[in-house]
Amino acid sequence: MNTPGENDIWTPSRLRTQLAAQKGQAPAPSCYIVWRATSQPDAPDLGGYELAGEPERQDEAAFERWLIERNLAGAERLSVSVLVIREQLDDAGLLRDCVLERRRGGAEGPYYGNVARVEFTGAVKHLRRYRASREGRLTRLPAEDDTGVAPPPAEGDAETFAGEDAAVHQFLGHGAVIIDRRTPTLFEDLVGLSAIIHARRRDGTEIGCGVGWHGGTAFVLTAGFPRDGRPLVPPPDLEAAVVEAIKARDLIRLETRLDDQGFGEIARERGRPALLMIRMDGEAARIAPYAPGRIAAANEEQRRWMTYAETYEARTMLDSWRTGESGEIAVVTIDQDQEAWRHIIDADGIEVSRRSDNEAAAAVLYREQLTPPDEATPSSEAPERGIPVQEADWIDAAPDETVPADSLLTKVLAWSRVTALFRAAIAEAGAAAGTGRTVPRAVLDQFSAVTQLLAVLNASFTAVSLNRLLSQARSGAIAADGFAAALEDLVARLRDELALTRNVTFPNVTGPLDGEPPFGPLVEIHFPDATYDIEEAVRCLALRRPTAAVLHAMRVMRHGLDGVARLLSTPNLNDLTWSRLIATVRATPGHQRDLVEALTRVRRAWRGPRLMPADKYTEEEAATVLDAVAAFMRALAARFDTLGDTSDD
Repeated sequence: MNTPGENDIWTPSRLRTQLAAQKGQAPAPSCYIVWRATSQPDAPDLGGYELAGEPERQDEAAFERWLIERNLAGAERLSVSVLVIREQLDDAGLLRDCVLERRRGGAEGPYYGNVARVEFTGAVKHLRRYRASREGRLTRLPAEDDTGVAPPPAEGDAETFAGEDAAVHQFLGHGAVIIDRRTPTLFEDLVGLSAIIHARRRDGTEIGCGVGWHGGTAFVLTAGFPRDGRPLVPPPDLEAAVVEAIKARDLIRLETRLDDQGFGEIARERGRPALLMIRMDGEAARIAPYAPGRIAAANEEQRRWMTYAETYEARTMLDSWRTGESGEIAVVTIDQDQEAWRHIIDADGIEVSRRSDNEAAAAVLYREQLTPPDEATPSSEAPERGIPVQEADWIDAAPDETVPADSLLTKVLAWSRVTALFRAAIAEAGAAAGTGRTVPRAVLDQFSAVTQLLAVLNASFTAVSLNRLLSQARSGAIAADGFAAALEDLVARLRDELALTRNVTFPNVTGPLDGEPPFGPLVEIHFPDATYDIEEAVRCLALRRPTAAVLHAMRVMRHGLDGVARLLSTPNLNDLTWSRLIATVRATPGHQRDLVEALTRVRRAWRGPRLMPADKYTEEEAATVLDAVAAFMRALAARFDTLGDTSDD
């Protein structure tokens, strides 16, 4: 007797026919499944579907029962998105060869997507990618389509990679320890990996894991992925020469570098802003002046990348040099937050890696020139409280009546006047101490102004305590010396009370403070329907509600992606994963490099496989998202401006 619904199961060939009849347009995925086949020397081959709640891989019959239970066995089977992983491992359990396939309906179902199949060896080398035609046949993507933009700055905190960490722990089993994390390189990103994580297994061995996403399902590939950011160790002869030069010339060691001329050490003479490069010339050390800046040998594509980074990411170029690897150059930049980054740019102008490098010699020198030590340290201070005397002369002035009463300036001036009046009262009361005298009337009269200023500061607790103390002083219940001591304690209480008060300001998160819209006038002109969410995103971030800010940013991105679809005449992009979205834009005829770069930046800030935001964002993460969204919207608005389009309908 047949199981109910068994005869309704559509075969892979029927699915291919249905997909061709629908002109290659499959329905939106209803679920995401992973099928994995693993081959390893001296071990039986394993293959099957990885279904939620099942500890072992399931065969085709079990998968078909799973489809029947969910009413997905018939025509609806085309909505089942299957990632097929065919991996051949070496004796150590690391990838030797791998194929990733995007199919519909099952492991043998029709190929689907702009990147439907990816072949590579080892830790993502010798990459080949294929797209699926309407009939489900594969066509290899040309080599020029294997270009793109490497991910923005690497994130190292656990919260950013929470989903990937959980996937690695589940894959490696109990007792695995995460060692480090990094964002993927260009080719790792093209494969579909979102993070490279190195972990230590329970037996003590270390392993590199590439983590990617198929819908909301994470998958893990183990390979010899390189770890990023390991410190360079100069050869012994150079190390000895550097140590000798430091002693002889009183140098400060800053940076070890490996470039097309070999190892070098950048140092500086103590107290001087100039840099020196120490290299080995035969058996002797050669010390020469070093001037950081743009490398003259950069080609046109690499210079174009620098221009993009300056224009759209507001980066300052500090230094660059040839790495000696196939025409690559290294570039050190500093962003608006004064954070330094090291970028590797290949001969095609593609950024293949980016990592934080605040210890770069050029960055250290730049910060010192920006804020000289002599200017950062006040020359004289007021007694006991550490307030510069010159500042106190002007900051204690009466508040400007033209300034709004609820402004930050009014509160700053109020705090300054309160502390000045308290200091004067404590000094006068202290002068009368030891004589048994009561508090002088002139001292008490000064506190009418203090009470008003405490109201400006919303320091109600301190105001009540002060009024009680003044009543005791006027009645003679407290002598001058006790009054002075009580005032000292009251000043400390005022500081504590103000420390508990949260002051909200509206910083320049993504736009200028000269009255222009937060994302600029072009975005407001071409995307008027996004104006409300742009303003709300900026306000939410200023009010320290970062997750709400990202939710508004998501609505802004929906307007932007609708604009991209209209601009490039592509189908709806809002419901695609980031990898498919960017691949679609990249594959559209025409020069889409600016849009691909801007979208890739948003993708890396977003912390999710598609446009839906993560559950929680910190203020720093939300600010990064808003900056990336603003850059994307400005790039898109500039496109529309050249076409004369002024509507986002």
